[in-house]
Amino acid sequence: MAGETVEAAVTLYSEEREFTVPIAFKVALLKKPAALVRFRKLSRLRQREYIYWINEIGLEAIRKRRIVRAIEMLSEGRSLASGSGA
Repeated sequence: MAGETVEAAVTLYSEEREFTVPIAFKVALLKKPAALVRFRKLSRLRQREYIYWINEIGLEAIRKRRIVRAIEMLSEGRSLASGSGA
């Protein structure tokens, strides 16, 4: 309602925050040099988006499919937002 006080917390999403690339994704990138080059050219924020997208699912089978999909997208020069279905 109008005039009410609302409390909110804001977390800064820093470019400097560290993250770990999953081993399976590293191996897949090493097998596809074009994907590796494109991944390395991405900003840290965009790299983290790929890692989060791959890791957000608890099922290993889906994570594996997402790794394959990520490699395809990177190899084709497409962004994660252009086709990130599971």
